[in-house]
Amino acid sequence: MKNDRLILNYQTISPELDFKIGWVHYYNTMKPMELHSHGNAFELVYFISGSQTFVINEKEETIRGGDWLFSKPYESHSSGSNNMKRAKYYYLIINSQIFEDGLVFGDYDSRRIKNTLLAMTTGAFKGNRESQSIIDQLFKLYKDDNEFKRTRIRNMFCRLIFNLVECYENKSNSQQGHNQILDLDLIRDYIEQNLTKTLYIDELAGLCNLSTSYFKKKFRQGFGITPSEYIQIQRVERSKEMLTGTKDGITEIAFNLASLQVSIMPWFLRNMSL
Repeated sequence: MKNDRLILNYQTISPELDFKIGWVHYYNTMKPMELHSHGNAFELVYFISGSQTFVINEKEETIRGGDWLFSKPYESHSSGSNNMKRAKYYYLIINSQIFEDGLVFGDYDSRRIKNTLLAMTTGAFKGNRESQSIIDQLFKLYKDDNEFKRTRIRNMFCRLIFNLVECYENKSNSQQGHNQILDLDLIRDYIEQNLTKTLYIDELAGLCNLSTSYFKKKFRQGFGITPSEYIQIQRVERSKEMLTGTKDGITEIAFNLASLQVSIMPWFLRNMSL
């Protein structure tokens, strides 16, 4: 029986859908996969059945049915000396530019999602009960004749990325355990030094090598409030200092501080006027 391979290029549907999905079914053992990379693209592999050992960054990763395998742009990988075994799996090649233009995730979320992916550790981890269903649906949508095809593909692609991150964070949280210590001084100093910049929670988590969800939990335990609340409080305190030390007006200070949230701007202006 011949091996089956099929690859779908979603840019043929719409230019902003800059990713490909491959479907592979090996009925027979194949020679080892040669060393290669995908340039400025992420690669995701989802195994349906079978098992295979790959080598990424000179580290062996064994993937089985129900597992994700994740690699970042420019990372070389192969199966090393291991033959390609009988298996069935999907693989996705996602140009990282898809997270830059804001056409799929929106301007605000695109950069945060890309940073989250770049902060993830390359390797294998367990999927969940939704993983295969999502990628199956995304694969089938390629040939869908529905008038809202592009929108449905974008939505399903977003679901896939969020599912990937959720599965990774589940693995990360279980490995970190309940005794992982958050470096409160490191985070406090970093926030204070970068109050005039836009601070993303996933970037703060990356500084501590923690998943975003686990970072939020440990931060609240350490400071008694959420990271977002802490950042806003520090910006208000910094603005008080600036009012006494500069000739800038209240409104100018508020906007110079990057982005006090719009929701607290009236509160800020009212209280700073007292």
